Amino acid sequence: MSREDFERCTPFEFYKAWERWAEAKRDAERNEWERTRVLALFAISPYTKGNVRAHDILPFPWDEEQKEEREEVSKEEFNARFEAAKKRYGLK
Repeated sequence: MSREDFERCTPFEFYKAWERWAEAKRDAERNEWERTRVLALFAISPYTKGNVRAHDILPFPWDEEQKEEREEVSKEEFNARFEAAKKRYGLK
């Protein structure tokens, strides 16, 4: 995001852009761990009896990820909360 884009975006737009960026970083990290898990499966599979799944070798928290109940906030409500916070802290 260029400086000009940053200066023109609203708090809601910035938050959404940051949220997508954070999700992309999280997904990239998870992909690396998934590749590591598959590599570990291939490395130990000749030494195991029966079927072994990648999940059995190296379970990750996101394998059984529970959906968090997040409150969906409309753009108007988000901006209202932002303005209230600015007033509360004496910002313009």
